[in-house]
Amino acid sequence: MFDNCIKMSNWIKSVDNLDKTGAPTANWISVASDSTGTKLVAVINNSTASGKNGIWTSTDSGASWKKSDAPAAAWYSVASDKDGKNLVAVINNSTPSGNYGIWTSTNSGATWTKSTGLSVSDANASWFSVASNLDGKNLVAVINATGGTTGIWTSSESGASWKKSDAPSAGWRSVASDWDGKNLVAVINVASGTTGIWRSTDYGAKWTKSDAPATIWSSVASDSTGTKLVAVINDNISTSSITGIWTYTDTTSQPSQPSQPSSETPICVMQ
Repeated sequence: MFDNCIKMSNWIKSVDNLDKTGAPTANWISVASDSTGTKLVAVINNSTASGKNGIWTSTDSGASWKKSDAPAAAWYSVASDKDGKNLVAVINNSTPSGNYGIWTSTNSGATWTKSTGLSVSDANASWFSVASNLDGKNLVAVINATGGTTGIWTSSESGASWKKSDAPSAGWRSVASDWDGKNLVAVINVASGTTGIWRSTDYGAKWTKSDAPATIWSSVASDSTGTKLVAVINDNISTSSITGIWTYTDTTSQPSQPSQPSSETPICVMQ
């Protein structure tokens, strides 16, 4: 009955030895996958030349990893399209290291190019999170800062150019996208000032604050339609009584669905 189900309980650590087949020990901070789980990309938050650094990719579901030509930097977030071909990664340059900005790859992470669609001052910001739609065309990135270059930025050209939205300056911590890049959600990780969870339904041009409470939101995710969301609170640093994992379902809009190949393995819900 459940022969075609994907088991969600079996977690396996990659072999911790680069000379063999797995990922090395490093300050890994973000990872992304294609739609099949075969092509992976992960970034290391290390701006020094010593030790492990840069962006690494895997084409065998994480059994082995290869370092790309991306430089050593305070890499903070990475995202992938459905094919694992078009990738985007951001550097948190709150501590300038010489390498900064938003970088993209169009060859599954083999080579990386810094986006020229941002001025030097805008690129040299505290980028914290990035998300991609299914084809890697529509991107969104957030900055965790209230001074200098701030807010939420979007690209409709796979990172070739970027545009600042009307989102306020805030401690933006995480952002997520639906399959098309139209419905977006972002969270703020401070409990005072500009706070909460914000949504956009127009590809990130305009943002509206939801009724989510003010607390230390640390991460958010979206389903493919942008109507079912989940967000988590960092209880370790939050002094609020508002804790845990929160979910949201938008019952007011008709979600659109991307076409799915008939050979796609279904995810089953066992009751």
